[in-house]
Amino acid sequence: MGLLLKRDDITDFLDANDIYDHDEIIVWSKIGNVTGPYAVLVFNSLGFFTLPITPAGRIEGSIIQLESDMLDWVELRKKLLSYRLILHAKDPDIEIPPFHINKLMIGYRDQAMEIRKIIERFQIQ
Repeated sequence: MGLLLKRDDITDFLDANDIYDHDEIIVWSKIGNVTGPYAVLVFNSLGFFTLPITPAGRIEGSIIQLESDMLDWVELRKKLLSYRLILHAKDPDIEIPPFHINKLMIGYRDQAMEIRKIIERFQIQ
C-alpha cells in the first residue's frame, strides 16, 4: 500500500468499520492548511468522517465522525490550485478544523470528480 490509498482500500476500511453505504464521496485533504497532516474525508448518508493517514499511507488514529443532521452548512472556497473546505456544525460548541483539498491528487484520479460531488450534494455556488 503506497502513500495514497486507492478508493477500494478506503471503501474496504469503511465496510470493515460498518460505515460504508455505497454512496460515499471520498476526497484527500490536509487538516488545517497545506502543511497539516493528511486525512481522507468521507461524506455519506451516515454523516461525515475524517480518516487520519500516517506518513506510511495507513489509516490509523481516531476517526472523527459527525452525523448528517449535525451539519448546518458546508463552505468550499476556491483557491488557485485547491479548495478550502469549511464545515459548520449546528452546535456552536463543535469545532471542526478547515480542510485544504487539492484539485488533483497524483495517484487518486477520482479527486476532481469527488469535489464536484461535494459541490452538487451541498448546492455550493
